[in-house]
Formats: sequence, structure tokens, C-alpha cells
Amino acid sequence: MKKSVSVIIPVYNDRNNLEKCLKALYDTDERNFEVIVVDDCSEQNIKEITDVFPCKYLRLSSNKGQAYARNFGVKHSVGEIILFTDSDCFVMKNWVKKFSDELIKSHQGSLDIAAVFGLLKSDKGFIEMSHAYSGYAYAQGGPSRSVDYLNTSCTAIYKSAFWQAGGFSEEMRNAEDPDLAMKLVGLGKKVIFEPSIWIFHNHGINTFKKMVFKHKKWGETLGIDLMKKYPQKHRLLFPFLLNPV
Repeated sequence: MKKSVSVIIPVYNDRNNLEKCLKALYDTDERNFEVIVVDDCSEQNIKEITDVFPCKYLRLSSNKGQAYARNFGVKHSVGEIILFTDSDCFVMKNWVKKFSDELIKSHQGSLDIAAVFGLLKSDKGFIEMSHAYSGYAYAQGGPSRSVDYLNTSCTAIYKSAFWQAGGFSEEMRNAEDPDLAMKLVGLGKKVIFEPSIWIFHNHGINTFKKMVFKHKKWGETLGIDLMKKYPQKHRLLFPFLLNPV
């Protein structure tokens, strides 16, 4: 059964990557989906980029963070299925169809499956790839399976389940995506990791110093903040202290 699909992309001062992101997204055999770019009050002219593509452009009046921007995009979407990616991500060909079909198939097999997230890759140099895979290894190694995690760089979710969980926690400037997964699991729903669906994520990490700083930052937010919010899951969350995802 066909479902309407909306893709939500938050962006802040990242017009160069956004152009590549949209080019990859529209490199598809079918275009029967909606794309919404939510500009989080960038200083750059983001609309100049989005005007080249058949997408909807929404601009926030002040910088609110990615959680608020994604919620705002979902509120203005028409899709029954929501796909999330980021402005610095470049999706596989036919990503929208393959991803939405995978969510529908998974849900038909088990009605408690509410979301699927895919594999994040890096096609950059050694430092960038080391940063990416050291972070991705915790949640993204191995075969398709049920997990207490998702990453909004590559996620498909039913809109009804998204709002049932309350959407993204807007008070969180980081870690709002694994937080959403834990809220879904708390409602008795499942999140599935599916490695056959993938994107390239351009982190922009090209020196060892940047990698260490990024690990420290994400360890503090993904690890400590989530452990405070979900103390009962401290064993699950401990790897986030070391591994950014």
C-alpha cells in the first residue's frame, strides 16, 4: 500500500553542502515525495539554493536548534511517512522509495515497528573515516536488528508514531534523536537498524584535533545528558561517553 512521504532537512549556514544534499536526493527515478528544508535562521542565503529545486522552504525567525526545526518541518508536512536527513548528508540513489518501502515492509511484518534508521558512511580521508566509524560502530555494526537508537541523518518514521512520542525534545540541542528512539521504545514500539539503506555523512573532520574535540563534545551530550535523563539505561548509554554518532 502506497504511503505519502515527506523529507525534512534542517539547515544552518550550510548552503554548499545543502546543494549537494538536494542534488543527491533528487537523483531518483521517482519524485512523488515532498521535501521541506527548514532554515534555522541562517546568516547565509539558503533560499537561493532551495529555489533551484522543487522543495518547500521554511525559515525560522530565530535560531531554535535542530530539534525545533525538525518538529516545525513535520508540522508543515503532508506525508504519512517522514524521512529525516541533514544538510551535510548525501543519500543513495532512490533513497526515498527504498527507505519508505523498507519501513512499510518492516511494519507489515511487525506492527510495533515505528521507525527504521540506516547506515551512515564516510567517503573522505583517513581522519574523517576514523571519526565516522569509531562513532558508528556501537549502533551501526552488524545485521538488521531492533535497537534503542536512531540517527536523524538517515531515519524513516511514521508521522503518527512520531507525534505519539511527542516529537523531538526541543529543550535538547544535541542527542534529540536517540532520545526520540528511547521514547518510542518506552511506548512499546520498535526501532530497526537496516544497513542496506545508507547515506554519506560529511562531518568535515579533517584533523586529529577536530576529531578529539568532536568526540569530547558528543560524549558530553550523547553520553552524560542521556544518562541523566535515562538512568535505568546506563549500561546502554555508556558507550556514548566515548563514541559520537
